[in-house]
Amino acid sequence: MALTESLVVRHEPDITPFHARTIDKGFKNDRFYADKAPGVSLLATLPYGVMRVADRLFGIPSEGRSAQQAKLGFLTFLFAGLAGIACALLLRRLALLLGCGPAAAELAAFAYAFGTIAFPFSTVLFGHQLSAMCILGAFVVTLEHRKEGTLTRPRVLVGLGAMWTLSLVVEYPTALLVAVFGTATLVWTFERARPFASVVRTLLWAGLGGVPLLVIHAAFVIWCYGKFALPYVYVSEPYFRAHMSGGILGVGVPTLLATYGSLLSPYRGLFFYCPVVALAVVGLGSWIDSAKEKAALPVVLAAIAIYMLFGCSYYAWDGGGSVGPRHLIAILPLFMLLVAFFADRSRLAFGVTLGLTVVSSAVMLAVTSVLVQLPMGDTFRANPLYDVVVRGIIDGNGEISSQDAYVPYPRGDGAFNLGMVVGLAPLSSLFIIAGAWVAAYAPSAVSWLRKPAHA
Repeated sequence: MALTESLVVRHEPDITPFHARTIDKGFKNDRFYADKAPGVSLLATLPYGVMRVADRLFGIPSEGRSAQQAKLGFLTFLFAGLAGIACALLLRRLALLLGCGPAAAELAAFAYAFGTIAFPFSTVLFGHQLSAMCILGAFVVTLEHRKEGTLTRPRVLVGLGAMWTLSLVVEYPTALLVAVFGTATLVWTFERARPFASVVRTLLWAGLGGVPLLVIHAAFVIWCYGKFALPYVYVSEPYFRAHMSGGILGVGVPTLLATYGSLLSPYRGLFFYCPVVALAVVGLGSWIDSAKEKAALPVVLAAIAIYMLFGCSYYAWDGGGSVGPRHLIAILPLFMLLVAFFADRSRLAFGVTLGLTVVSSAVMLAVTSVLVQLPMGDTFRANPLYDVVVRGIIDGNGEISSQDAYVPYPRGDGAFNLGMVVGLAPLSSLFIIAGAWVAAYAPSAVSWLRKPAHA
């Protein structure tokens, strides 16, 4: 947010006037910079600029608290919320494409949307959901056009290149997934009669889609640092700098601590916070045992494996302030695809999936309501779900987040939603969400009620 604000207001790439808001930043030539992939910040400049113009037209003070929160809330919805919705819909489409029944596909999509850490991270301005949407969308497009025999069309390959590149300029680690899915695309477009020509054609058209975004990214970092370099190179906080200098930008070899912590621990375990995701383990066996489409199975397994290796090799595997291992969000839809295959196995499997979806959704709703960026702690002793979330709800201290995107000190109104921005109390503001659901589903409900009894 600081980078977006600086680009729009100051027309400068550094965040020096705003750097006190965060310890997570870079430093070079006496200036502070955002140390993240700049994709979301760059995309947000246009809508943020439009909102500031609207402020002037309607006489709204841009630096007023409500105006600030409205801008942040809208940008979060635009680049995280809508991306989360898109991922759920794409997951449903992918499950159907690979042979799952409609009920299992829809349950997996619902479980993903509300019962995994995709839910809380669709409510904060992070890049994970947008990057996941690009990766998943490209995979669905690839499989659909492969099925139709149109994967070699230039416009399809150009689109894939653009989606892959956008994912990595938003979150650099997804370059690993781009490598996996890109390799699969090369294999699926390979022609034995013209091996060299087919490979060159695929790389050329996909590269054509990605080059404009790479040029924009390169131009931005050169504007910042005077040469091409990833922002992580200049991280300023001593603890971060010490770890980022090890391995490849902080990525070393997998550890048992990170593996246990990422999957099982009460501290950050994905299966602990989202037990429905654990069904992916048996879902893999269900897919293998089924007679459903298996061409995508090696690709899905390779993507999960390589990204799990990254997540368990990164020094900050816990994501810092986070609920669950946020760095694994890009492969969450693939985990839930395996869950869809399990749910499609039998009525009992569907019931088990539904039950764990309810439990997972309750946990994610509680976490999202109280504090998304749970505090850091000891992997074997910390249990922020109980110590922070459950105790916060019992004590009546919901929405306890004091972190703020606009000021360098804690504030009591750091947690908000758009209903609160327009003056509603925290509880009554939730009726906006309930009203939206009713408005969306009422026509379908009325149509269903009017159906003949035999339909």
